[in-house]
Amino acid sequence: MKRSNNLFRSLLILLVLTLATLIPTSVSQIEHGPAAAVLPDISVAPAYQATSVGNEVTVDIKIANAVGVYAWQVRLVFDGDILLVQTVTEGPWLKSQAPAGTLFIKKVFNNLGATSYIDATCTAIGTFTGASGSGTLFIIKFIAQDVGVSPIDVRKTSLTDPSGADLQHTVTDGTVDVDSYMLTPDRYIELINCHVSNRHFDISQMGNEFTFYAKVKNWADIPLLARVTFSGPKDGEDFKVITNMELVEPSHMSHFLTYTMYLDPGVDVGLYHLNVYAEYSFYGYKWYTSELGKCKDLSFTIEP
Repeated sequence: MKRSNNLFRSLLILLVLTLATLIPTSVSQIEHGPAAAVLPDISVAPAYQATSVGNEVTVDIKIANAVGVYAWQVRLVFDGDILLVQTVTEGPWLKSQAPAGTLFIKKVFNNLGATSYIDATCTAIGTFTGASGSGTLFIIKFIAQDVGVSPIDVRKTSLTDPSGADLQHTVTDGTVDVDSYMLTPDRYIELINCHVSNRHFDISQMGNEFTFYAKVKNWADIPLLARVTFSGPKDGEDFKVITNMELVEPSHMSHFLTYTMYLDPGVDVGLYHLNVYAEYSFYGYKWYTSELGKCKDLSFTIEP
C-alpha cells in the first residue's frame, strides 16, 4: 500500500510541475491572442513638410503592406488658397507589377478654397493576380502660393482585388506648412500718404498733367516688396494703374512716383475720386492687400 501511495504522490507532483510550466504560456496566449494581420496603409509622404511662398512642393501618395491589389482610388483634399496643383502623375507601384500595364485617371479641382481636391484612380489591365508590397501610387507637384498650413487629407479611398472585392486598409494624412510663422506681426505695409501734384494747363508745352504719388512704410521685421494701386474713372471708363514694385527695408518708408494722367480742363471737368491702396509681398510671387493706411482714397477737382 505504501508503495502505491508513493507512486500516486510522485505522479501528482509530476502533474503539478507540468501544469506549472504550461500555465504561463496559456495566459500569454489569452492576453495577446494570435498576431493580428497588418492592413495596407495609404499615406502622404512626407507626412509634414515646410516651404516658402513661390516654391514647388512634391507630395507622394504611398501604399504599404499591400497584398493582391488590382485597382485603387484616392481623393486628396487640400487648401487651394495655399497650394496650387501643377501636375499629377502615376507612380510606379501598380504599373511595374501589372504585366499588361495600367489605366490611370485623375481630375483636379484647384479653385475651391479649403475644399479643393484631387481624384485619382488606377486599375490594372487584363489578367493579373494583384500587386503586393509597398510603393508610390501617384505624385503631385504643387506651387506654394500663399501663407498658411494646408492639410493633405486622404479621403474616399478604395483598394480592390482581381475579383472586385474591397480590401480593408488604413489611411494616414499629411500637412504642408507654407511660411506660417509669417502670419504675424499684425502690420506689414502701411500707406501713409498719397497726393496729386504737377498740374499743368500749358497744353503746348506740358499738357494737362496730374501725377500721383504715394508713400508706404514697412512695419515688418523683414524686407518686403511693395507697390501701390490707383484706380478710378477716366473718360467714362474705369482705369487702374499699378506702380512698379520696390523693396522696402524694415522700419523704412518708400516713395512711389506712380502715374501721370492727362485731363483736358475744357472736357474732363468735375470731381474725381480715386481708390488708393498698398500691396506687399514676401517673395514677389503673390501680393497681399494692406488693410492699413491713412490714405484710402484721393479726390481732386478739375475746373474749366
